[in-house]
Order: sequence, then structure tokens, then C-alpha cells
Amino acid sequence: MIMTLVVLLVACVAIALIAGNLSFGAKKGSVPDFQVHQALTADARSMSFPIRDPMYPAGWKPNSGHSGNIGDDTVSNVGYITGQGMYLQLSQTNAAEPALVSYLDSSAQEDAQPVSAGGRQWVAYTYGNGNKAWTVDLDGVRIGLYGKASDADFARLAAIVVGTQPISKESVGTMPS
Repeated sequence: MIMTLVVLLVACVAIALIAGNLSFGAKKGSVPDFQVHQALTADARSMSFPIRDPMYPAGWKPNSGHSGNIGDDTVSNVGYITGQGMYLQLSQTNAAEPALVSYLDSSAQEDAQPVSAGGRQWVAYTYGNGNKAWTVDLDGVRIGLYGKASDADFARLAAIVVGTQPISKESVGTMPS
């Protein structure tokens, strides 16, 4: 009886491997698909502040998103994998900058320097764990960029965000009650 179960188990594993439904570890280069436009549109509908939906650069792939809270304030987050395979998150919130900076990474900050991108002055933070964050206030909305991407990719997304108009509340309608 045990031999029959072993044979059946081996047959099931073989069929799953052949069908491609079983793998060991993540496939190199596989990035989950995430519908960034739909997520940001939903956030624009539900949040009390303007949300931007930037056109991310060619070769980048949106891979994640969520909304949440920073204390009593709300935050919209979407993440991208850059062309160099690094993660870069865009956060938009009505929370104050110090709260956003702590939300993005609770590690100790090593440095904060001004940087210019998209015609705006951003504040660039580095953290003890190697992550970076850039923040700016755009018309009362705090924008945060966060990750380990290159400074060039941070500057590229920063310029795109600054040049993107917020999603119109009229174009997305309202959430059903």
C-alpha cells in the first residue's frame, strides 16, 4: 500500500512539473503583474487629497500597491521594478513629512540632503539599511519615493510625478455608499 502511494505521489509531481504548475523557488526575473492605473484611480476616488497617476518609464514594471494609514492620515502606495531590476515605491499622503519619512522606513536616518528634480526641491534621505527616500510637497500632498533604485531612477520618477496632473475627481466618480 505504501509503494502504491509513493508511485501515485511521483506521478502527481511529474504531471505538475510537466504542466508547469509546480516550481521550486521563484523564477528569476518574474515580477507580479499589478494594475497600477486601476489602483491609483480607486485611491483617487476614496482619498480626500489629489492622487497622481504618473506614466512610468518604458522598461519599468508596476508590481505592487496598497493603501493604508499614517496615524490619522491616509497613504496610497504603488511599487515599480525599474529597468535595472531595483524596487522604487511611490507614496502619496496627506500626512506631514516627518511622519511620511518614518512610515517609509523606520530605520535610523543617516543623512538628509536637498536634491532638485522635475523643477522642484526634494529632500533626499538615506537610511542605515541602504534604502533611500525622497520627499516633496506638491500642492498640499506629500509625495515620497522609496527604495534602493539608483539616484537617476529616483530623479526620473520624481520628474514624471511633478509633471503629472492629479486625477480629476469628476473623471473617476465617487465610491458607492
